[in-house]
Parts: sequence; structure tokens; C-alpha cells
Amino acid sequence: MIKVHITMTPARIFRFLVFIALFLGIGGGIGFITNPDKTDFYDTLIKSTLTPPGWVFGVVWPVLYILIGISAGLLFEKREHPGYHTARNLFTIQMMMNWGWSFVFFTLNLKFLAFLWILALIVLVAATMYSMRRLTHAGVVLLIPYLIWISFASYLSGTIWWLNKI
Repeated sequence: MIKVHITMTPARIFRFLVFIALFLGIGGGIGFITNPDKTDFYDTLIKSTLTPPGWVFGVVWPVLYILIGISAGLLFEKREHPGYHTARNLFTIQMMMNWGWSFVFFTLNLKFLAFLWILALIVLVAATMYSMRRLTHAGVVLLIPYLIWISFASYLSGTIWWLNKI
């Protein structure tokens, strides 16, 4: 049996809460700005039969942002490690790509670019996880649901592009 001892000081808890609030705030803000309910674009698209109802996205993304925030906090704790800067840079780039996808798809209505964008995001998240592997195993594990979700989202995005080619 492996025993893990985790020390949670008030400062550490506060740091995690800041990271969680940051990711929830930015993700929620972008979701509000690019909300598909504000336009007819999304409603007019032919979608996969596997497309979940809209409320599922409203549940899944906050959970993912909490996990991503904790992962970012764990990574931040390793800022003195030689591999930190590469992992941090990849983490930052993949988050910018994540947040940018909504604008590409919902605001600009660029279905094919959104599909390519999310494929690139998958590669960046996998590279981020790989770069974090020696810094924080728990941080990598916390990103697995995110990688799975965006992989499914890439299927949805690709299906929308394919079924709505004009």
C-alpha cells in the first residue's frame, strides 16, 4: 500500500482557490460572451446524434476548470524545478487555445478551423501532460478528464464540420 501525505496549509488552500477561481472566471466569462444560445448559428447546424444536451456542457466545463485549476496550482508549486518553465509555457498555450476555440467556432463560425484548432489543442494538452510528468503526477492525472472531454469534443466538432460543409 502506498501512503501519501498531503500538507494543506491555509496558504496552500488559498493558492488553489485562486487558481480555481481564475480558471472558472475566465472560462465562465468566455462561455458567457460566446454563448451559443445568443445566436442562431449553433441551432441551425446538423449535429452528431451523440451531441449531449446543452446543460451537460454547463456541468462538465466547471468541473473540468476546477480540475485544471488544481493542476495549475500543483504545477506552480514546482516553479523551482528545471522543467517548470517548459511545462508552464505549454500549460499556458493550451489554455489560450482552449479559450480561443469558442471564439473560432461560436463567434467566427469557422467550423473547419475550429475542428483543426481542437485537434491542435489535444496535441498541446498531451504535450503539457508529458512535460508535467516529472513535476507533478497528480497534476497530470487531474488533466486526464479534460483530455478525454476535448477528444470527444473534437469528434463533435469534426462531425459538425463534415455534416455542414457548404
